[in-house]
Amino acid sequence: MEVTNRAELVELLEVNMKRSYEDILDDTKLEPEQNIPKTYIIESNLNVKYLKNLGIQIKSLEDYRLYHIKFGEATYYLDAIDDRFWIFYSLQKSEISDKYINKLISPLKSRLDNLWLPNSILKSLLDNYTIRGVATKFIGSPVVDEESNRLSIDSLGYEAYELIKAINEISEEDLRNITNEKIKRSLKNLLKVKNYLRLSKAKIKFEDEENDEFVLEDVYYWGKFTVKGNDINKHFKIVNRVLDEYKDKLNLIESSLIDIESDNIGDKTPLLYEFKKDIEDLEAFVSYLTSLKQPFKIFGIPMKVEEDMFYISAVDLHNGDNFDLEITPWWIRMYLPKGSCGNTALRLLTNLQQTHDANTYLEVGINEEKIK
Repeated sequence: MEVTNRAELVELLEVNMKRSYEDILDDTKLEPEQNIPKTYIIESNLNVKYLKNLGIQIKSLEDYRLYHIKFGEATYYLDAIDDRFWIFYSLQKSEISDKYINKLISPLKSRLDNLWLPNSILKSLLDNYTIRGVATKFIGSPVVDEESNRLSIDSLGYEAYELIKAINEISEEDLRNITNEKIKRSLKNLLKVKNYLRLSKAKIKFEDEENDEFVLEDVYYWGKFTVKGNDINKHFKIVNRVLDEYKDKLNLIESSLIDIESDNIGDKTPLLYEFKKDIEDLEAFVSYLTSLKQPFKIFGIPMKVEEDMFYISAVDLHNGDNFDLEITPWWIRMYLPKGSCGNTALRLLTNLQQTHDANTYLEVGINEEKIK
């Protein structure tokens, strides 16, 4: 089916979404053109036309800021009606569509970035829709013990999410009040994994039982959505809900960035990342953070200013913004100047949750509003 406008794109996505779901129910193999629709949200500081400089073929379609894109083996439809948040749609296999989204974002100073969803946004989806399951796959970190690096849950049903919530409610104080040694040992073992139970994917169902309309949605922490079902508009509502929540957090951050010219002390409050789990090897952690690798993409020369504190004059390799970091085993302060991209702050939060401590939160502004 040739797509020339948004209405035809919606029809194409819905046809494939329905067919994919029916084939899965019938336990038949999906043909290449029948792959599950995928949506990727990319945060952009570019003009779409710049993509041509990357060797990407771009064809403008009839509707305003709607494009067909070919990049290597991958083809996408790009809806760039929002200047800052571009939405890519793909019907190809994940191994291809994921690969080229990463190729698009990963070059130095690409000025493109993922939508980095902190745990609170994924939890919001699980708390407001029917839970189909969760994934807590740990992406791996050289500063975390090997046992925790192997920790992974990928489940269907609501039970795993309820278990995660129950484990997160356990505290050291609870242990002190328990006299049964067997129960105490069990809770101690659960406490060991508490800070590694980060959400990497939320699996939800959004349905209208009266009209028998529904979608089965998988939402990944790095801004990818996959969908099956029979009502594509419910998919768009989930995507828009996530994007609206993300924009609210981004606006909170960007309205609180440091204004070095202001005389108001409230305009000079750094962003504060608080850990529930201390960093055990601070030097190794700092080295990992500034290794130029995914997911942090931070460059800087660490300086040890105290026994338990490093200072870094840093550069965000996605967009070239300069900022400063103070890092201790208990917290990180980010001094991000006004006018900088707030996605730098959300990328750090989400990836601290994914690689160090799932319960890390970000404290913003003089009113200390928290993003979890």
